[in-house]
Amino acid sequence: VIPFAAKEKDRPVLACVRFAQREGKLTLTTSDGFRLAELSLDFEDGDGEAQISASGAYLAQVLKAFGGMVSGR
Repeated sequence: VIPFAAKEKDRPVLACVRFAQREGKLTLTTSDGFRLAELSLDFEDGDGEAQISASGAYLAQVLKAFGGMVSGR
């Protein structure tokens, strides 16, 4: 979903990826103001609900540091 996050710094909320964990699913959601991207993954770790947002640019750097261990579809 990272390629779908906004690149402009004047709309920081659209430059983030939202991670939401609920009922055995981890959902990543982002938008650039025109397109919406959502990816839902099985996630069987932990009880309850949690939500965080992280900068798409930061997440791209993290993935690059891991040398492509995580691939997108």
